[in-house]
Amino acid sequence: MTKMVLSYRWQYLYLVPTLLISLFLLFKVIKEGTKDKTNLMINKLTHRSLYDPIRQKLVKTAQLMYKAKRHARGSKTSDSLKSAISLMEGILVHLQVNLTDLKSRPVKEAVNICPETYKGTTFGYPFFYQGFEVTDCPSGKKVEDLITIVTFIEFPEPEAILAARKLLDSLKSQSKKFTIILAVKKLDKQPDDFSRKYKNFKLVTAENSDTPGVVWNRLLKEVTTEYVLIARNVDMFTNDSRLDRLIREIESLDVAVAAGSYREPTGHWRIGCLQLNYRNYSISFFDGYDESIHECQFCDYVTGPFVMKTSLANELQFDLSIPSTGGLFEDLFMRLKEKGLEAITCPDAMYHTVEANVSDISSDWETFAIKWKAKYIQPAGSKSIEIDCSHFICKKDKAYTLHPCCLDELTDMILFVMRTCEEEGIICELQEGTALGAVKFNKILPWERDGDLAFLTSNYSTFSKLAQAFTGAGYTLKDLQGTWCCADSRIAGGKFQVKSKSWIVEMYGQHIMDSELLIEAGLKPTKVLFSGRWVNVPRNPGLFVRNRYAHEIYQHALHWMVMEKKSGWEYYKTNTFIDCPRVGDHACFDRYNGDGNIQFMLSLP
Repeated sequence: MTKMVLSYRWQYLYLVPTLLISLFLLFKVIKEGTKDKTNLMINKLTHRSLYDPIRQKLVKTAQLMYKAKRHARGSKTSDSLKSAISLMEGILVHLQVNLTDLKSRPVKEAVNICPETYKGTTFGYPFFYQGFEVTDCPSGKKVEDLITIVTFIEFPEPEAILAARKLLDSLKSQSKKFTIILAVKKLDKQPDDFSRKYKNFKLVTAENSDTPGVVWNRLLKEVTTEYVLIARNVDMFTNDSRLDRLIREIESLDVAVAAGSYREPTGHWRIGCLQLNYRNYSISFFDGYDESIHECQFCDYVTGPFVMKTSLANELQFDLSIPSTGGLFEDLFMRLKEKGLEAITCPDAMYHTVEANVSDISSDWETFAIKWKAKYIQPAGSKSIEIDCSHFICKKDKAYTLHPCCLDELTDMILFVMRTCEEEGIICELQEGTALGAVKFNKILPWERDGDLAFLTSNYSTFSKLAQAFTGAGYTLKDLQGTWCCADSRIAGGKFQVKSKSWIVEMYGQHIMDSELLIEAGLKPTKVLFSGRWVNVPRNPGLFVRNRYAHEIYQHALHWMVMEKKSGWEYYKTNTFIDCPRVGDHACFDRYNGDGNIQFMLSLP
């Protein structure tokens, strides 16, 4: 995947501990030192060769902290950032940094659209159709000369003609003569009166075999104005469209996209400003905003019609391979974020739209999911979708968390073995890293490289007869080593290997096991929840994994094979991950903290 710069809301948290310590020490020196010492320190800092780089780095750090504070949704995160920001501001004041300028988003005058002025709270009484009024300016241009409207009507022919007439009639009634380029599915014959009745209009024919991306790109190539309105799902136009307002904000705020709210035929009104969470191979879109300016909200994704520069639209283009609208616009906005570009919705600019048909069928989203390596998708206004794993290839890269489809393959094999053991009366338990994953995550470790189970050696011959059952389930069972005599006067040993397409599970025979001892004592074996199923583990699984792996086992360390150790018996250094070669990739281990399991759960807002 190309370099990712998606704005994870938690990506700045690694700054907090370091900043708190360093800023506290520096603040303490300034606060507690004598006046002479403080002045001496400031004089040294103001030496240009030292002062400028330090000042610039502190200012940049403060800006990142302000941004993280805006997007922090956990109370602990927010409180920590608030404390860190307070300390930082104390330092910046001593360095004579203007905090107001630092916190403010830069705003400039629009180039092509004249500015607005607010006429007061009673100016628009009683309906408030007015309030902000455009002033005259020498550089102002006509909005109809700046923007072209493009839209794709995907209805079959009779409905498409009716929809096109309604749309064109609404534009014709406007005081401004906008140009519109409209695409419809291939018609047997274009209505004779279209060209005669409607001016500034062009019809583009879409072949039945064309994907939506092909059609939208064809529309964009026809645009010659500086801006374009992607008028998806638009039913008709009114003066509420306020295209001048959206262009003004693009130029004033230096954003890539400015969208409007929309009203459906049922009367339901929506702002359509959504945020994006792309994490742990899951993509979710949810309503809300963290930041606003000029009465517009910053969004990761917008569901209404939107304006952008034509050059940028043609540079990004729509994905030709996505076969339906499922993921088409979402993909465009995800790539927009890759470039570090921003989008806003200004709800006072309103469009009349048909109700959007958001699919919750996984096959409609499959191409999008494969492109972005997503297993779970939560589209806006739809049910959560789980993508089938048949198209995913299990790749094990030491710098990246494993794809859920890859982990599911190992999980299913382990659960099959444990279920088979239970059905056949064979005592089996999770062992090694498989037990550690069950204790820490209630599932497979996100960096696992194999599976480890133990079975009671006295059940060896029973287990060895199950090869056909394993083959029927799509696995192979191989006998690697027989039993031997003896340990504690019992037959010991035995080893099997279970294989799937991408994984191996090693099964080691043990002459005595905790589950056996518990049963003999009249107790149930200890079970742990493992991917939704309770399975056998050693008697005290917390004690087992602590004594097996030593210090700080609830912090994280990659598999010994990845770390190029000689065996899994070497000590692990925890709380560290490998640096990622593709900086910003959502699956990079170095985007995760070296401690804590919540971050490895499914995507959260």
